Amino acid sequence: MATERAKKKAIEGEEHMRKGEKCLETSWFKLKLKPDYDGAAQAFTTAANCFRAGKAYEKAKGAFLKAADAQFQCRAIFHSAKALELAGQMAKELGNIREATDLMGNAAYRYRENGTVDTASQVFEKTARLLEGINVDKAIRFYMEGVDILETEDRNRQAVEMLGKAVKLLVSKRSFDECIETMKRQIEMYGTIGNTGQIYRATVGLIVVHLARHDKVAADNTFADAISVPGFSDSDESAAIEDLLDAYEKSDVEEMQKVTSKAMFTYMDNELAKLARSLHPEEELRAAPHSRRTNTGPQATIASESAARDELFSVNAKEKKEKIEVDDEGEDAETMETGGSQEDAAPKESNAMPRESEVDPKGDGDDDDDDDDENGLR
Repeated sequence: MATERAKKKAIEGEEHMRKGEKCLETSWFKLKLKPDYDGAAQAFTTAANCFRAGKAYEKAKGAFLKAADAQFQCRAIFHSAKALELAGQMAKELGNIREATDLMGNAAYRYRENGTVDTASQVFEKTARLLEGINVDKAIRFYMEGVDILETEDRNRQAVEMLGKAVKLLVSKRSFDECIETMKRQIEMYGTIGNTGQIYRATVGLIVVHLARHDKVAADNTFADAISVPGFSDSDESAAIEDLLDAYEKSDVEEMQKVTSKAMFTYMDNELAKLARSLHPEEELRAAPHSRRTNTGPQATIASESAARDELFSVNAKEKKEKIEVDDEGEDAETMETGGSQEDAAPKESNAMPRESEVDPKGDGDDDDDDDDENGLR
């Protein structure tokens, strides 16, 4: 029965496809100068539904794509987006997840173009969810697209929920810089909707990320900023963060593990909880001498450069001193080996060469023999 029904639907779908193709034809003889995009869209949509009912998903996908193009030509943007979304669903049924996400992503952009922000954000979220195991970067981008749409429409409650999904992926791929900016945006949204409890929890997550990238100064600054939030200083989150920062400062691994095993951290998102348990201050100490209290400001940069220069000068001075000591030792050794040979060689050299006074006693540069010759001639 199912096979006969599928065949019947396939035949019906082919008939509607032929009708759609005829609608797109033009003829001078029939005075049909423009394609009938409206009629073609209806025919292709009907054909696609017939193919889908008969589980001929490949043909259904092609029919939905033709319907989307015809609807777009009619400037029926919403219906064009819907046809693209359905084509993506057919690709998903066929197991072509990449093609499915491409089609659904295009559908979301058309929904946004049409101004149907709710549907656009939902499709962005569904597409991102499909991409999480395939292309994390693209999944994050689609989540952020949905957040932007919702935030523009002042739907911060929905936006901050979707933003949390993007944060989870950023933490999993260890994109800490982008994650920090996204979490700051998340905290601002929680402040906008007045959800102080979530601000506390998001602050804990943000400080964990700062410590994961070994930026103790940024973690301290985040904690100091959070104190201004009403009720935070008396909260369990504040006490837990203070214990964590203190253990990190002392490089007490055992105490850090004890702190991060508290319910405050274990009830966080799985990725953040795993990140918190993996914190180890020894890694910071091994990284570089000046990375203990790294700051991103210009003063920290100048200080680190100055420390590096001092260290370099110290090394150079030590090398020079060692070189001089080696040279002195070499000269002493050479003197011990040669003994007085050099002193004996000096007189021999002086005997070999006549002194200036013997050559010219008068110091006028003329020889005595030359003077006698001249007197004789006279």
